[in-house]
Amino acid sequence: AAGMLGRPFTLSGPVLHGHALGRRLGFPTANQSFPAGTVIPAYGVYAVRVALSDEDRIYRGIANVGRRPTVEDAGAVNCETHLLDYTGDLYGRQMRVFFLRHLRGERKFADTEELRRTVLADMAAAERMHVWENGPN
Repeated sequence: AAGMLGRPFTLSGPVLHGHALGRRLGFPTANQSFPAGTVIPAYGVYAVRVALSDEDRIYRGIANVGRRPTVEDAGAVNCETHLLDYTGDLYGRQMRVFFLRHLRGERKFADTEELRRTVLADMAAAERMHVWENGPN
């Protein structure tokens, strides 16, 4: 999509309340829904950059697009993003997510511990690939 658009695919919108599972696993996530009629990227995990509308800083992140099959298998597709360099409350704030690289497809894990280990491995893989060095600034 980035090649055709001439820029990374983006999702913009408010941060919504979720079930706080990410926080319990050690990496809180900012939840966003895709507006009706929006093209949705392939389900899976992405290395992303994130801009908050009320800040000048760009954050590194890992995002999952999909239905959360390990914990809920929700009918609605959403985007859950963990900002690696951020601490604080994002609820209700406007956030823009720049999708830089697809890391893996969404899958169902045996339990939340396997999910936690895999997310940590996703973050390490993105670091090794130097994904965030060439994202939007």
